[in-house]
Amino acid sequence: MSIELRLESGAAQAVLHVSGRLTAGESQMRLREAVDPLLDRGFERVVLDLARVSYLDSAGLGELLRARARAAEHGTALVVRDPSAQVATLLHLTGVDAILTDQPAPRSVRAQGPDAAPSASE
Repeated sequence: MSIELRLESGAAQAVLHVSGRLTAGESQMRLREAVDPLLDRGFERVVLDLARVSYLDSAGLGELLRARARAAEHGTALVVRDPSAQVATLLHLTGVDAILTDQPAPRSVRAQGPDAAPSASE
């Protein structure tokens, strides 16, 4: 079984509901083909709802990390929400949960660049 994707979007945020098995091949490419246009559209935040993902392999994990790196290039926050038990376990065992579920810095802080000093409010 491949993945099924359902998109909800507003002005600043897109939520992509993913269900099925996220593995090497077709499902990995379908996720990429769904996420990349969202990043190109300039959403401030893209949320991947993984509550209905029954299985995630290393290729699927790699795709999540690739999407997050590409989102960072666009100044977009990409986070995982509600991973299923199997997915949550894999994210935790690999240490990726902290990367994919953290709330990124506001866009104004990211716009200052990596060498900028933190503002007084941080």
